[in-house]
Amino acid sequence: VIVADATELKTLSRQRPRQIQRFKPLRRALDDVAPGVFGAELPQWSLERRLMTPAFNHSNLTNFLPGLHKCCDSLVAAVRKEGGNNFIMLAARYTADVIGLVSFGQELESLNNPNSDIADVFKKLLHATTKRMLTPLPLWRIPILGPILDHFNGISSLKRRQNLTCEKILAQANPDNGYSILDKMVHLNRKENTKLSNIRLIGNLATLYIAGSETTATTMSWMLYFLAKFPDFQEEARRECFANSFDQFTTFKQALEAYPHLRSLFWECLRFYGPASFLFLENSQNTIQVADRTLDPNEYVLVVPLRWLAKQPQLGGSTFDPRRWLVSSSSTLNSKPSLLDPLPENLTLPFGFGVRICPGKDLAELEACTACAALLRAYDKIELVNPEEPQPSPTFQFAMIPDRPINLRFIQSTFTK
Repeated sequence: VIVADATELKTLSRQRPRQIQRFKPLRRALDDVAPGVFGAELPQWSLERRLMTPAFNHSNLTNFLPGLHKCCDSLVAAVRKEGGNNFIMLAARYTADVIGLVSFGQELESLNNPNSDIADVFKKLLHATTKRMLTPLPLWRIPILGPILDHFNGISSLKRRQNLTCEKILAQANPDNGYSILDKMVHLNRKENTKLSNIRLIGNLATLYIAGSETTATTMSWMLYFLAKFPDFQEEARRECFANSFDQFTTFKQALEAYPHLRSLFWECLRFYGPASFLFLENSQNTIQVADRTLDPNEYVLVVPLRWLAKQPQLGGSTFDPRRWLVSSSSTLNSKPSLLDPLPENLTLPFGFGVRICPGKDLAELEACTACAALLRAYDKIELVNPEEPQPSPTFQFAMIPDRPINLRFIQSTFTK
C-alpha cells in the first residue's frame, strides 16, 4: 500500500512505533550486523532511545563545536593536498571523523589517515548491511548454512573485527565526565540500571556510523555541486560565512543559525537527493486503518514515497531553488535572511517522522553546513571540473548516492582565514 497523502502520513506517524514498525526484512538485516536503536522496535527501542537522546541535545552538542571546526580544518587541508575529484570520498572521511568525535569521543583522523582501522571496519560494515538489506532471501539466518556463508563472504571476520574495535572503544569510555554519545549511554545505563548489554552498546556504535556517515557525506557533495552550479548563490553564501565569527562561548544553536543560505541549500538538496527514496513499514501485530482500507497484520507493506512527496507543489514542485527556504527577517532593505521556521513537515521526512525521527537531525545539518562554510572561506571559487557534463543522478547503495563522481575545482582564496 503506497501512502502518498500528507494527512494519512500524519495518522501513521501517531501510530509509530506501537502499531506500525519498520519492514521486518530491513530490521533483520540491521539487527544482524549492527543491533541498535535504528532497527529496534518496542520495547527495546524505548530503552535505547532514552539512553541515546540526551547526548543529542543542543547543550551537549555545543561541547563538540571546537572538534567540529578542527575536522573542517582537516577537510580543507585534504582538499589542498588531494584536490576535489570524486569529492564524496573526502566527504565520507570527514563525516567519519565527526562521528568518531561525537559518538565515541575519539579522533579517528580519517582525513589525515585514509587507512584508519576503525573507519575501515565501519565502512565495510556499512557495505555488508547494504548487501543484507538487498538480499531477497535471508540465507544468513538459516542454521548451519548461515555461518558457513558468513565465513566465506568475510562477514564473520568483519564481525570479529567490529567487536574487538568496539570493545576497545568501550574500554576508553568516560561515563562520569565525557560528552560523547557513548559516554552518555554508558552513564545512563549504569545510573538507571537498565542492563543494556555490551552487544547492544557495540551495535549502537555501529548504527551511529551506518546512519550518519554516507548519508551526510552524500548531502554535502550535492551541496557543493549546486554551489558550483549557482555561482551567484555561492557568493552570497560565502559573504555570509565571512560575516560570522565564533569563539568559545558560541552555542550549538548560534552556530546552526549562522548559515541560513547553506541551510536552505541543505534542505533543498535533501528534498531532491535525500538518502532514501522510500520508507518501508508494516503492521506486524495490529489491524490498522489507512484511508478507507483496513489492513490486517502482516498482510501489506506500507510504502512511503519520500522523494515523490518532497516534489509536490506545496514544497516547490520539481524546480531546484537553493534559496527556496530563505525568508527575510524584517522589512528593511538591509535585513539578513533567515531559514523558514518551522519547515514544512514533509520536508524533514528524510530523517523519519513522528517519535521515530532521527535524533541526530540537527547535528547532520550543522556538520554539512559547517564543512561547506569552511571550504567557502578557504577558496575564492568552487567550480565543476566539467560543467558541460550531464548532472549526476541518484543511484542506490546504502543511501542514494550520485551515479558518477562529483568532480570539483577549488580555486585558492586570497583572503586570510
